[in-house]
Amino acid sequence: MLAEQCSYSFASKDDRLRLFDLYSLVMKKPISEIWGWEESWQEKDFADHFEPEQICMISLGDELVGYYQTEETAGFLYIRMFVIHPGYQGKGLGTHALQQIMVSACAGGVDVSLRVFRSNKRAIKFYLKHGFIVAEESAEFLVLKKSCA
Repeated sequence: MLAEQCSYSFASKDDRLRLFDLYSLVMKKPISEIWGWEESWQEKDFADHFEPEQICMISLGDELVGYYQTEETAGFLYIRMFVIHPGYQGKGLGTHALQQIMVSACAGGVDVSLRVFRSNKRAIKFYLKHGFIVAEESAEFLVLKKSCA
């Protein structure tokens, strides 16, 4: 299985640009559809939220194939960002990474929460398939939660 060949490592300050490149590749289309994509604003926002100790990179050999950023907030482990390279989606990498996140959250005794674009039907289907439920809705987003219980 491809996911089992992946390695996980925390990001360093030096990884910001390549993580932003992957973020742009995956997120540019959905963001553009809602608000438009302003490159300099996106770069600044990414830099403002870049916390290497919260980011787990997913690599296959030397290739960055995904990452996720989590933070503990209000009794939840919040998934700030979860990105898998389009060429590797549907191959089990996201499922494997999400299982890692859930193990960590449950070991810490907290549930998991995230926000997803309403227009991102593939991601919504992925999270619902893995036991998340819709907790809140807005015009642009769904807030999904999953309990460790």
